[in-house]
Amino acid sequence: MLFVRSHQLLRSIRTVSEVLSSYVQLWSERNPVLRGELVERCWAENGQIISVGQSLTGRPAVLREVERFQQQQPGHKLSVTSNFDIQGEWARFSFAQSGPGGELISEGTDVVEFAEDGRIALVVTFWGRLSESSNQ
Repeated sequence: MLFVRSHQLLRSIRTVSEVLSSYVQLWSERNPVLRGELVERCWAENGQIISVGQSLTGRPAVLREVERFQQQQPGHKLSVTSNFDIQGEWARFSFAQSGPGGELISEGTDVVEFAEDGRIALVVTFWGRLSESSNQ
């Protein structure tokens, strides 16, 4: 099953990298029409975001959260700071949030599950860098 779904993703018009890039771009896109196009391109109809203290379901909820983020933190941008690590229908990547002057505000990691059509079904966001283990 995993091989079949992974193979379908590779054959999809949307590549995994394009889908993930569209998702990241969505958070910085100021034009609401372009945001709508990006969310349609990358987000499954009932896709979810789970983060500290919040859970969002569906494209309208994601668009509202992006708009809230942009209104409350004008000029802030999200950028990818790692490669996309892809394992079958899952991926992960690290990101940074920068302020209007380019200063680092926060960092995190997103873990992503893809729907059968190749769009994002689930994002679990972990804020901050993992601390090093003291058991080394």
